[in-house]
Amino acid sequence: MDQPATSSICSLAKILWYDRRGATSCSAIVFEQVGQSVKVSTTSPLPCFGRVRLTMGGLEYFASVESVQVNGQNNEAELALQEARRIDERLPSCGAMVLAPVDRTQGWEIAVKASNYSSGGLQVVSSQPLAKELLVRVATDDIECHGVVRYCKRAAAGFLIGIELVEPPVISG
Repeated sequence: MDQPATSSICSLAKILWYDRRGATSCSAIVFEQVGQSVKVSTTSPLPCFGRVRLTMGGLEYFASVESVQVNGQNNEAELALQEARRIDERLPSCGAMVLAPVDRTQGWEIAVKASNYSSGGLQVVSSQPLAKELLVRVATDDIECHGVVRYCKRAAAGFLIGIELVEPPVISG
């Protein structure tokens, strides 16, 4: 059986991720690639087993952090690359939900209707536009999750808003 080719490379990359505190980014050096797995060195710790965006050589990937090692001020991580395009099926939905900022001190919320969803996000229809990159809470009677607004487009029914989930949903009751 053939082993995937290992290439030692030295390429600069940018890594971006979201959590409850907001967006965080750092620069990285990619020092090895084996198939769809890359090893990087950064000065910022990456979220262990989190999901990140990796921009490298003019391409953008979604990647999952497989392992992290901290050595003093240097951090090494192994990332499993995925294509930046959608990799799972969108399923139709017509459920009502509420969107609000993750920062609860902002004090607003809007009612929206889900038009489709996948394991990585959802699309909702809203009467109001939302800013791209805004961190939001998405809630129904029994589910709450956090996401980041990826797009907001004017449509006949109002605004289509795409939300990438940044944490697994929390199911209550």
